[in-house]
Amino acid sequence: HDIEARLVTGFPNVFFLPVPDPLLASASVDEYIRSLGMADASGDARRNLGLNIGGQMMAQNAAMPRYDTGGDFEQAMSHDNPAGFAEGDLFFYRQPHVSLNKGDRAYYVLADASPEYKEIYTWESADSITNDSVYEYGRANQPDPVEEIWHSLQFKNTVGLPLTTGPATTFKAGELMGQDMLKYTSIGGEALVKITKALDVHAESADEETDRKRVALQVPGAGAFDLVTLQTVLKVTNTKKEAIHLKVTRPYTGELLESDGATVTKNVKGLRRINPTGKLVWERDLEPGKTLTLTYTSKVYVRSGG
Repeated sequence: HDIEARLVTGFPNVFFLPVPDPLLASASVDEYIRSLGMADASGDARRNLGLNIGGQMMAQNAAMPRYDTGGDFEQAMSHDNPAGFAEGDLFFYRQPHVSLNKGDRAYYVLADASPEYKEIYTWESADSITNDSVYEYGRANQPDPVEEIWHSLQFKNTVGLPLTTGPATTFKAGELMGQDMLKYTSIGGEALVKITKALDVHAESADEETDRKRVALQVPGAGAFDLVTLQTVLKVTNTKKEAIHLKVTRPYTGELLESDGATVTKNVKGLRRINPTGKLVWERDLEPGKTLTLTYTSKVYVRSGG
């Protein structure tokens, strides 16, 4: 009756969550001690159980995030009545004056805001090299990669509160446009929410081998590798009636020679692998009826005869 409830986001480490409190357990002392011994013998399972329960608790949203592209909202928070506070790595949302009878359920809106957003079309293309040594696509009995472009919303979290992981529903002019899983977004962080597949924007990719040096590398215990020069071409065609802003992401394997103006991020993990890896990102505006062609060149070691 008339309490201040706290909803928490983050990753609380409540290791003994599934273990009954000894003062509340109905078992005898001997039975309780034996149950602790069994729990200790299966520590991994106990940890998984604790994390799963904790994750389920954290995933229960007090309010489903709603991003409406057809209207503006005013921020509901003020400094005189803060909606929450940070403590360590957790954030606690305040909900004052909560009264619930046994069996009651309640729905609370934690915050309303009108962040500026940008509509973008995202293509997360697949790398054609896997395991540092083989062509994944183009080999016999291997399916072509599914190239999908998504109409998405990108915005900065200006709500003043962290946005916890949960379902995000997008509406426009009162109509449901799509639903996606919004990942945890800290205050001031960038969020990306998919709306729907862009069926009027078409993507395709292809690799062309332009050079091969046979048995360029011998690795004890792993065999011989050829050094192959690849030219990868990515094409996007906009058949919509309006221009779009396009974001293309492509992981790559090997030594990058040309990137066609992409933003390049090299992976620091796996430095002892035969081939380095990284990611290419392009952002371009694409007029209606036009085709965008992006090209990059790389050298990669593949098994001889691959």
